[in-house]
Amino acid sequence: MAASDVCINDHISDVECLNESADFPVRNIFHNSEAPLKSDADHQLLIKIQFRQPVKISGLRFFGVEEESCPTDVKLFVNKPSLGFSEAEDTPTTQDLSLDPAQCNLMEKKDVMCPVKFVKFQSVNALILFVQENNGADITQLKKLEVFGTAAENSDITAWKPCKS
Repeated sequence: MAASDVCINDHISDVECLNESADFPVRNIFHNSEAPLKSDADHQLLIKIQFRQPVKISGLRFFGVEEESCPTDVKLFVNKPSLGFSEAEDTPTTQDLSLDPAQCNLMEKKDVMCPVKFVKFQSVNALILFVQENNGADITQLKKLEVFGTAAENSDITAWKPCKS
């Protein structure tokens, strides 16, 4: 099965974001909204994505609004849905991303994906993105976020039959 954007293929059961602006919530970046996601009190965001079933993630694609407000340092965590800002600062990450402006796909025609260490993202029930830094703006903005991967295969134990020798 080819990797697709698992966020738009009805794989998300819940999404929340800490420090999001009430007028520009996280749901905007998954529903082709003209309105972006914006941080509220400062530039940090903690985006929590819960999937309906385990997924294998191969990469992420960020779409920024302007260069100064694009994320630059993003920490990724797998299966830690109760993570808060203080834990995100201190907990070992699954992977750290350092984004350059090209990886923020500021022009709609850009198609730059950030690959992840595939072996560490094999059975993901929850993906947490901690946007720690941006390019110097007071707030962080994202127009769209795509998470690429496939549904993890589940074993159906009811179909199991013992081997006959």
